[in-house]
Amino acid sequence: MYCTNCGSLLDDWAKFCGSCGAEVAGKVVSQEPAGVSPEITRATPKVGRRFAPVVLLGSAVVGGTVLLVLGLTGALFGSGSASKEDQFLASLPQETLQYRIESAGLQGDKPAIEITLFAILNRASQWCSYLQQLQDYSGSALDWIRSKGISPESLAITWKPSEPSAAAAGPSCPAEQPEPTDPSTPRPSPSPTPSPAAGDGGLRFAITLGDNSFDPARLVVIAGTTITLDIANNGTAIHNMRIAGPDGEFNTADDAVSNPDLITSGTLARIEWTVPDVIGDIKFHCDFHPTDMTGTITVQ
Repeated sequence: MYCTNCGSLLDDWAKFCGSCGAEVAGKVVSQEPAGVSPEITRATPKVGRRFAPVVLLGSAVVGGTVLLVLGLTGALFGSGSASKEDQFLASLPQETLQYRIESAGLQGDKPAIEITLFAILNRASQWCSYLQQLQDYSGSALDWIRSKGISPESLAITWKPSEPSAAAAGPSCPAEQPEPTDPSTPRPSPSPTPSPAAGDGGLRFAITLGDNSFDPARLVVIAGTTITLDIANNGTAIHNMRIAGPDGEFNTADDAVSNPDLITSGTLARIEWTVPDVIGDIKFHCDFHPTDMTGTITVQ
């Protein structure tokens, strides 16, 4: 039946029109009034990702005002809510001074991530310290993952430069010898410091930029290896780092330049560089202070 006042479609039991509020008891027609096309309005709720659909349960007229009674057909975090894994991957990349965690898609049925550890190995004599850094930094990265409610075992993890346990399987570090209690007891001869394992993935150097200086201003590297320079601008001016390359000339095709090539105060940059097979010294400088801010890389 239809309202004789506005022509809206009514339920058979309705006593008031839900559209205009007019009393319809005893004043209804069983067919559509001539020349009137009923407008049936349906509530179409907006469905968000984290909210269940809204369903119209009923209506009533109080003092000429239509009140809608709405219900929710599901919990607030229903079927459309993001999983813990989705929320974790959305929070990436995560970078600290010790590590960087990036999403790497899927590996089988597991979310894949790549963890780069910023352990520093400037020379072979620091191998044992380097191993300790790998262990400490990897532990910090895994602790951050657990703090997000994610088990590392549920992820496919790729480690760079190498998995800490694999690096530890290389040259062993000499065990610390206890100090003799008797001064007359001869001290044991120190064991030789091992060299890094072949194919370890390259050395990392920490470079600090000041106004106007590099620290350190001299590096020693091995020909043919790949190195990574982690650069931090602690000065107040804009700086960068440019390596001249084996031709000894700046602004030529074989240069290696920091990324980004403009490092503002308090920001970080990086250079990944394959050392040329040329024995000798290679120069580097800051493009913005080429005279005052210089350094040397010695290739052995």
